[in-house]
Amino acid sequence: MSEPISPNGPVKVAITVDDFLQWKMVPFPTGYSAERVVSSLTSAFADFGITDCYAFFSTGPMEEDPSLREQVEAWCAAGHHVGNHTHNHASPDWVPASAFTADIKLSEDYIGSFIEAAPVKYFRYPMDMWGAEADKVADIHHFLAKENYIPAPVSYWFYDAQFVAPYWRAVESADSDAAAWLVRTYAETAVDQLRRHAAVSREMFGRDPIFISVFHGTAVTSDSVRPMLEALVAAGVEFVSLEEGMRDPLNALPAPMHTRLFRNSTQKWADHLGVSFEGTPPLETLSRMEEVSPREGMSYEDVFGAMRNHAAKEVGGTVAGGEFDWQSAVRPIHD
Repeated sequence: MSEPISPNGPVKVAITVDDFLQWKMVPFPTGYSAERVVSSLTSAFADFGITDCYAFFSTGPMEEDPSLREQVEAWCAAGHHVGNHTHNHASPDWVPASAFTADIKLSEDYIGSFIEAAPVKYFRYPMDMWGAEADKVADIHHFLAKENYIPAPVSYWFYDAQFVAPYWRAVESADSDAAAWLVRTYAETAVDQLRRHAAVSREMFGRDPIFISVFHGTAVTSDSVRPMLEALVAAGVEFVSLEEGMRDPLNALPAPMHTRLFRNSTQKWADHLGVSFEGTPPLETLSRMEEVSPREGMSYEDVFGAMRNHAAKEVGGTVAGGEFDWQSAVRPIHD
């Protein structure tokens, strides 16, 4: 057993998965697919006793490939559930409230029956961005309340989306050493970031809350999920359902600030209370990933910048810019 996450005993974590269909403008690497990812996740979850896991994914890829519905069916057949994550994966700060809520409804055209079949009708904001304008947030929450949706926040993440581009580059370059390093680092970063989130939470609230985690259904996740779950268990993590996680007041209550910045709820509380959150994001790790298997046009910003711009355009808006305020500090490190 590795060093425990908390000196107070086991830490409860509700696992959720975002975007296992990936996104428009971000295809799977050669040899990978949504089918492979869903199979890997459901198999690993079964072995680790993770049941009733909620997946939140933008349905835009289903517009281009209706057969992806089969992977949603496979996910639910394995005993898991589906929530709404919009159709195009745009931040509410990029579009009017009416366009954002219309995008939520559009997603129902593709997966509405799965959403309604879940024990709880959850919605997750793309990138966990709830919006910076109080009036717009109120309008969206009015819509969610009318439609019987409960917003499901993220209170712990480890920047797994930043692994997508370097792993894609490593796969396309047949760089097995780089791929192996990324898989190891994925698991190590998951544990390190949970340890930091837990320490900050104890400082702010005097206890270990139930954390609602997220990682994305990507190629790197499909190859890293088992070592990552093993590392979390070894550090004293107990997996629980999202419903149990939502019974913790720190998840049931919205974080006390509106921001356009990329922050989960724990980070928002820390910003609000003026508590330092050292090592989050893990800038040195993210910088090292930028130099993995370099390929023209395939940096993190190349890949996800194009995705975000396309998502905003599809909903009739534009990317506000500056949301990822830490990204400017991520630079390749050459030893």
